[in-house]
Amino acid sequence: MSKETAVQESTQTQTDAAPKPVTADASRQLHEIRDLLFGEQLRATHQRAEELEYRLQQQLQDMASAFSSALKQLQDDTQQRLAEMSQRLEALDEKHTQQAKNLAQDITTLSGQVADNHQELADQLAATSNDLKNNKTDRKMLANLLSSMANNLSVDEQI
Repeated sequence: MSKETAVQESTQTQTDAAPKPVTADASRQLHEIRDLLFGEQLRATHQRAEELEYRLQQQLQDMASAFSSALKQLQDDTQQRLAEMSQRLEALDEKHTQQAKNLAQDITTLSGQVADNHQELADQLAATSNDLKNNKTDRKMLANLLSSMANNLSVDEQI
């Protein structure tokens, strides 16, 4: 049995050792056959994938550049409009301030005129009142004078 066992072990070692080189060789050959059959297609597919990836990267860079320039333009436009609005606001503020000053001057002028008119009317009222008192006094004097003349006439007629 030991001889048989030794023979079997050596046969197994040879069969184990023999198929490995054959398997590696077969695998290499299979790989070469695949490369011959599908290699060109695989390389073309890889090349197309690389080209697509390159174009995608280019498009992404172009889009990023376009987005950046659009954003820059938008910022510039916004700043310009903000500056214009600030100038308009300052102009309106200045105009409002000037109009407020003019209105205050007008109010002061009108107040002075109203005060002058009031004083003038008060003076006229006082003068008219005095005239009426004087006229009334003159009428009383005239009435007394006429009354006295009537008495004198009546006394003269009686004499």
